[in-house]
Amino acid sequence: MKKSLLILPFRNLGPSTDDDFLSDGITEELISALTKLGHLHIASRTSSFFFKGKNFSLEEIKSKLQVSHLLEGSIRRQAEKLRITVHLTDIENGFTKWSETFNPAYGDLLSVQEEIAACITKKFTNETVFKEMPPSVPNNDVVAYEYYLKGQYHYNLYTVEHMRKGVDWFEKAIQRQPDFALAYAGLAHGYLGLGGYEHPSFYHKAKQAAIKSISLNDSLLEPHLSLVYLQMFYDWDWPGAEQSIQRALEINVRSAVVHRIKGVFNQVTGRPLQAVEDHEIATKHDPLNVVFLKGLARSLYLARRYGDAIVEYQKTLVLDPAFYPALEGLGFIAAAQQNWPEALEYFKRYQQAIGHPPKGWFGLGYMAGKTGDVDLAYDILQKHDKRKEEKPNQTLDLNYALIYLGLGQLDKVFTYLNNGVDKHHIYTIGALLCDPVFDEIRNDERYSRILKKIGLDAYAPNRSLNNGINHILKIQSDTKEKIELVANQVIYIAADGNYSRVVWKDQNKLNDRLLRITLSGVVKQLNNSTLIQTHRSFLVNIKNMDTILKEGRTVVLKNIDFNIDIPISRQKTKSVIDLFNAMKKQV
Repeated sequence: MKKSLLILPFRNLGPSTDDDFLSDGITEELISALTKLGHLHIASRTSSFFFKGKNFSLEEIKSKLQVSHLLEGSIRRQAEKLRITVHLTDIENGFTKWSETFNPAYGDLLSVQEEIAACITKKFTNETVFKEMPPSVPNNDVVAYEYYLKGQYHYNLYTVEHMRKGVDWFEKAIQRQPDFALAYAGLAHGYLGLGGYEHPSFYHKAKQAAIKSISLNDSLLEPHLSLVYLQMFYDWDWPGAEQSIQRALEINVRSAVVHRIKGVFNQVTGRPLQAVEDHEIATKHDPLNVVFLKGLARSLYLARRYGDAIVEYQKTLVLDPAFYPALEGLGFIAAAQQNWPEALEYFKRYQQAIGHPPKGWFGLGYMAGKTGDVDLAYDILQKHDKRKEEKPNQTLDLNYALIYLGLGQLDKVFTYLNNGVDKHHIYTIGALLCDPVFDEIRNDERYSRILKKIGLDAYAPNRSLNNGINHILKIQSDTKEKIELVANQVIYIAADGNYSRVVWKDQNKLNDRLLRITLSGVVKQLNNSTLIQTHRSFLVNIKNMDTILKEGRTVVLKNIDFNIDIPISRQKTKSVIDLFNAMKKQV
């Protein structure tokens, strides 16, 4: 097993819970610093804090994360003195590898964190100097650092009230140290959260903070991640967001958060198959993160891989039975398959799990409209009206749009979709290109106008299996030879060593062309969801699939007058069948 480390949240043994920010902060900063070491895999913050306040045996921890070592610690603060105890265990044999107690003055907090990180490093390598820890705090100002840790502590509680408190602490840190890059990064996160939950006017402040942080320290990952979201949902600058993602990958290609954000970008820009791969990488790096698992499940749903999506949603419920967003996701999968009884069950469970009578009704409202229960749909609309009166800053436009979509009132659907987009509502914008729920309106001119307004029209060919068939497919070989085809003409693309053979039909004439480019190189250039990879050697236009034979392991193509067996690899069987069945329903 590769050397790997789980840092459990340090315990606060002090007399006051007010110092919880300190124990959590030290844990996070150690994780952040040690993650930069290439020779040691560090479990993510989410995986670490999954175990907070819980009692797991070493065997249980190993089975959940497959880590080789465990670091535990405690901190006690008494006035201006600290007592920090750390304990490193080899999970393989249960033996203590290192244990030490540090008794610094509070003002030496930054240097003792560096010392702890250096000690851990020495246990795994021959390095004698550790230069990555702690984060840069101007003038080694421990008070400014304390303000920053308090900001992080409140932000991580992730409620509107705590996000406001987090913003206040970040501001205080910046007031003490105006060049504190990490505090600006935290401020960007805080304002970004408030922009989504409170009002989009906060996005401008978030962008200013992110840009300031990057200007002070371009190597920090966090402000680049904030900037990606702002470029997508505030600026609608899709090429800029893609560049920011690339920069984040350069900073830390192993970051689960970066791969998740890349997956979100690919979802929003209509590339669900690529989004699945990104979310799979994210969950591999952070397997106990229910939010990331939900992201993978949703990306599978958007790719019409409903069976796989159900499996991932169920995983989130195993990790956290109270994670109600999974119930909502399962409800929309059932609705997409027109399994209304099952959808009804999940949407009811979702509403009950929220535990807030006015909330969680829009899935039921959509389903009520679709199944002809008009009275229930209008009753749910009235509940939304009441919520809007009580909290006018809430963005409920997507909820209204879905309920009216169920009722078939398209004028109101587009009114509310436009409202949501104008408010830079993340979930409205994020659902436009890929969500199966909107397949029925994609050919409406009003839909096209919304996409054009926010710059997603360039990505619109990917928006569903039944759209984008006239999209121009461009492939450039390693020798700079180019081929441009209408995507719907393509039959398949097959690997042939370091070459790829493109087979297409033009005015009933079958053509093929060999390009010097590997199939993986072709995949990287693809921007069309009708072309799917069934096997490491084949890309197939799903619109030209006629039948799947031999227990789901072979494709029979239509519109060709020669025989060829297109294989389906074992690991891709379910996804190909799900897409094929979804395509047949849409025809």
